[in-house]
Amino acid sequence: MRDIGIVGGGISGLHLGIRLLDLGASATIYHPQTAEEIERGRILNSVVHQYDTVQREQAMGIDFWNEENCRVGRGHDHCVNIPGLDPIRFWGSFTGYGKGVDYRMLIPRLMTEFERRGGKLVHAARQASDLPELQARHELVAVGVGKSAAGFAGLFDELPELSRHDGPKRVICSGFYNGIAPNDPFGVTLSLSPVSGELIVLPMETFDGPTYALLFENIPGGPAAQLAELSYDDDPAKYLDAVLGVMKEFHPHTYDRVDRSAFGLHDDMALLQGAIRPVVRRSFAVAGSSTPVVAIGDLRVTMDPVTGAGANLGSYGAWVLAERIAEHAGAFDVGFAEQYEDAVRRRTVATVGFNDLLLAPPDYFLGLVMAMASNQSLCDEFTEGFADPEHLWFDMVKDAETAAAFAASHMAVNSE
Repeated sequence: MRDIGIVGGGISGLHLGIRLLDLGASATIYHPQTAEEIERGRILNSVVHQYDTVQREQAMGIDFWNEENCRVGRGHDHCVNIPGLDPIRFWGSFTGYGKGVDYRMLIPRLMTEFERRGGKLVHAARQASDLPELQARHELVAVGVGKSAAGFAGLFDELPELSRHDGPKRVICSGFYNGIAPNDPFGVTLSLSPVSGELIVLPMETFDGPTYALLFENIPGGPAAQLAELSYDDDPAKYLDAVLGVMKEFHPHTYDRVDRSAFGLHDDMALLQGAIRPVVRRSFAVAGSSTPVVAIGDLRVTMDPVTGAGANLGSYGAWVLAERIAEHAGAFDVGFAEQYEDAVRRRTVATVGFNDLLLAPPDYFLGLVMAMASNQSLCDEFTEGFADPEHLWFDMVKDAETAAAFAASHMAVNSE
């Protein structure tokens, strides 16, 4: 039986651990927080699991929130807000669905399931200096410590061809809020402002039922950038007025959904503010042992959340790694690690490419967005691409020629 150590009990570490158990391996997860601490803590993100991740959860029997017991999104409500013009709004449909669940509920539930299936969960903080001990204990160590890195980031070389930014491209203000009406059709809202940045409105399930996440992706130095630094604790009313002001000016469709009498943070721990430098690292390193250490999740690919793709890519990478471990005979050597890197590279290139494109949209992409506003089949296929990043990137948006051919294919169909 293979014995795998996993540093970090986020979504990537837990998906990896649970899948390994399903495949007959032994897995130990080291995580600094207990389930109770996570439940009482600050929100971890505002992420929707796209349908590809939903299908992996179904295969593992861990789709504890699904269309039977939580709201699921059936598409994206797009809204483009150009100064001097009426907002342009259009809907794109999924054939599957996406779902948003408060990770303060989700992670503890997966921890419980991991232990129930025979996994070992150790509540301890691990640093890069602990690697010799961990490598002596386990046949292979995977590290998914998230954006905190805990000294691990320096072990994994950055990939310059995919790490295109020397600093953050957005300043982020993400919170769970009450007092927001549902959209119809029901799903995620992507509100784009070339002046201020983006607002992504995500249906979320939390402890007492449905709420909404407002994820402001504001351009540094832009007219809404102050939301990333404005203190809610110092003056809640001032903070909420600022949020409403940004919505009213730059995202009016979402502002129209707000009930001012009920609007407010869902709870005192329901706010994240800051900025992230997107970076992609090599998926393995050799540190003090002939056995490589594997990077997963946000340690391998740190993404700005503008497309909500980080957790979904992390889940994909965890699944592929578990499958590779189960298939591998013999010691885990550099050759094994290189094969894993090759196996996840195409998905990584596609996911990161689209994320970077949205952080600095080229003219051809803006033209494609405008075309989607008047072509339903074009918009639907694009929206489906959020659950199929390789198709989205390589067949739809990676360059002007690809985007033109993608649009033309739908124009031809509609003209027949």
